[in-house]
Amino acid sequence: MNIACCGIDREQFHAAEQACGCPVLYFADAPDRRGDVRLAYALRDGVPIRLAVVGYQGAAGLTACDFLCSHLPGERILWLCRRPEFSTEARRLGVHFYPVGPPDTVPPNQITQELIRLLRQQPEYNKGGITE
Repeated sequence: MNIACCGIDREQFHAAEQACGCPVLYFADAPDRRGDVRLAYALRDGVPIRLAVVGYQGAAGLTACDFLCSHLPGERILWLCRRPEFSTEARRLGVHFYPVGPPDTVPPNQITQELIRLLRQQPEYNKGGITE
């Protein structure tokens, strides 16, 4: 199983990929569609995703989380957002909201620890691959 990311800088999650022991798939924005749409297509096509990480900010992030909730349970979505006023909407959707503060203020190891914590909550956790 994989971790999927959209709306996030690929380099930011290199450490997470190493720590989690499972591949991180990056769904970058393309001229014809956003990364969250590309991720939803992958889910629809059967790509196994353990956890989706959304990095879009504000309303764009809320829209992405809402859209992905129709393809993946909310508890398997982590939204990294600098706008704390969106935490209520994240709770409404059932997604994990992780406030990252202004750009580059949260060390990557804190985000990695949050990813590992959420991965441990998944039923597939004991099926291998996740280490500390």
